[in-house]
Amino acid sequence: MHCHRAQALAPVPYRRQAVMSSADALASSSGSSIEETLVIDFDNDADPECTVITIEGKDQSDLLMSLTGAFTTSGVVVNSASIQSDEGKVLDVFRVTTMEGDKVGR
Repeated sequence: MHCHRAQALAPVPYRRQAVMSSADALASSSGSSIEETLVIDFDNDADPECTVITIEGKDQSDLLMSLTGAFTTSGVVVNSASIQSDEGKVLDVFRVTTMEGDKVGR
């Protein structure tokens, strides 16, 4: 799958984190409250054009809205997403770029 250039809101400096909880990261970025810790993996090697962000953890109310809000606030463009939820757990995979079409963190 290739990334396609998309449009997003004005860029904001991006903060890279391996593990995020609502109190420490997502809630502060998006204004929403996420109660459980999420494991977030950033991979710049899995896709030739995009950064692949994999999010695993307990399914929570407003999780997807909080994640996409944090991406927008950070100036990250979501090019594609795979959203999965099973038995109270989520496995979400986002292929993202910067507003300029580059991988995140480069």
